[in-house]
Amino acid sequence: MDKLTEEQIKKYREIVSKEDKPKNTFKKANPKIKEPKWCDECGYSVDLSGKCRNCEETKELEAKNADKRKSTLVKKLGGLMAYEKYTEEAFLNKKILNDCKDFPNSNLFIYGTVGTGKTHLGTALIRRCKNFYRLKPMQIFRAIRKANNATEEQDFINRLCETPLLIDDLGTEKLTEFAFQTIYEIIDGRYERKGKGLIITSNYGFNGLSIRFQNKNICSRLEQMCECVKLVGQDFRLKGAV
Repeated sequence: MDKLTEEQIKKYREIVSKEDKPKNTFKKANPKIKEPKWCDECGYSVDLSGKCRNCEETKELEAKNADKRKSTLVKKLGGLMAYEKYTEEAFLNKKILNDCKDFPNSNLFIYGTVGTGKTHLGTALIRRCKNFYRLKPMQIFRAIRKANNATEEQDFINRLCETPLLIDDLGTEKLTEFAFQTIYEIIDGRYERKGKGLIITSNYGFNGLSIRFQNKNICSRLEQMCECVKLVGQDFRLKGAV
């Protein structure tokens, strides 16, 4: 066979190139039907109204998940008011917030007179944690009493010792031996574990709380574990009251 010339090779390549070009078979097979349109966001086809069903389903799923997350957080925080109002953005004393910037890599003891924003601050800070407990002492006691056996009771106390925790209004509970021993076990458990992520709010300072408990053990542990944050000011609940 004779060797092909360069011109023959060039013509051959042009023919092959033309045959290999993609053809719009859709238009040829369906000349009266428009080509499908594609969603710019996900790449799926859109319907005749221009809506992408895939994006619509994704948005619906995201909305359901957001509602579920909100419901879970509202329950953890103890109600809708805490969810809506007890945020860092709504806390006006930015200097105090800055002083607490290390949390949850620290422990905090927040104290002050009634209505100075202790619960607000404590709740806003504990929300930095993905998983946490926000409980008043009486809620802790009720949960322990509901335990079916000693194992369940101890499991709950262990979780309180290991999970980021806000104990709100410590010192307002009725003083009993059970109450004291329960709070001490939680505080001591966190102390022994060198745990972080604990917030205590109270109307009392360490001295006042020791007098209230008639015992210095709890406050001794807290003094070693916690940074103190004192809130002062007028009871915001009474502002504007007649």
